[in-house]
Amino acid sequence: MVYRNNNLKDNTKVNEGEIPVYPFFVDVPSFPERKYLVGVYRFARMSYIALFVAILLCLFIVFRAFSRKISPRFVKWNNVENQYEYVPFSYSLKPKFALKEISYSEYLNQYFIRNYIEKRFSVFDTVQNYNNWCDCKEKTKSKMGVFNVNEECYLCKYSSSSVYKFFVDNVQNAYTTMSEDGISRSVNLLNIEFKSGSETNPELSVIEWILNKTKPIIIRQTYRIDFVVNEYKNNTIKSRDVLIGYITISGPKTSPQKRSVISESFMFNPNADLLLKEYSEEINAIK
Repeated sequence: MVYRNNNLKDNTKVNEGEIPVYPFFVDVPSFPERKYLVGVYRFARMSYIALFVAILLCLFIVFRAFSRKISPRFVKWNNVENQYEYVPFSYSLKPKFALKEISYSEYLNQYFIRNYIEKRFSVFDTVQNYNNWCDCKEKTKSKMGVFNVNEECYLCKYSSSSVYKFFVDNVQNAYTTMSEDGISRSVNLLNIEFKSGSETNPELSVIEWILNKTKPIIIRQTYRIDFVVNEYKNNTIKSRDVLIGYITISGPKTSPQKRSVISESFMFNPNADLLLKEYSEEINAIK
């Protein structure tokens, strides 16, 4: 039932001019549904406004998320201070080197090749040179094998007889003369890359097969190495050469400490000038 006085039961408010705004002033006898339509309209309008504000907030959040710089913090152990410390890192800076994951065995092979190259081309004092280049006849290898970098006669023990013979016949005397003249050499590796490899599974005899014996799988892997040889005299750089090396190593697959260099070849890098320029810039940046 619709009241004639705009649905107001208290006529005193009409006389005093204090009529409530909504929904009373839209409630008329001829159109009683009007107050509901107005309510729906206002609810829809407020909903649109809320939706518009929500869209603006979402766009702002997305914009802020993509505009922020990613700067994670890494944690490392400081051996000097005996405590953990943060290492800042910014992804906005272009990395100088591309990092890639390698297997555990691959890492150990590369570790051996790095040590071999350094001992093969470095020239130090007479005692250390002898320790690296001496003949290993009647000398046994340590249990650590190639990972014992201080082992006596390293080149002889961990390279084939033909490779070591070539070094003694064509290189060792020249290096000895350089050392006597006060010239030293150091090696800086620029890159090491796996090129090819193969595995040989030795066949078992009938007796070995019956006795359930096994033979180790022998691997054969070839790597390319780019490195810089620095030559010094009186603590002053005398010359730099950029070389390319191809080294083939071999040994039991499951015993990475038992490796040996079975072939090697070296040549001057045709892009030596460009690589030396980049190498010098990196050295200066470190300093």
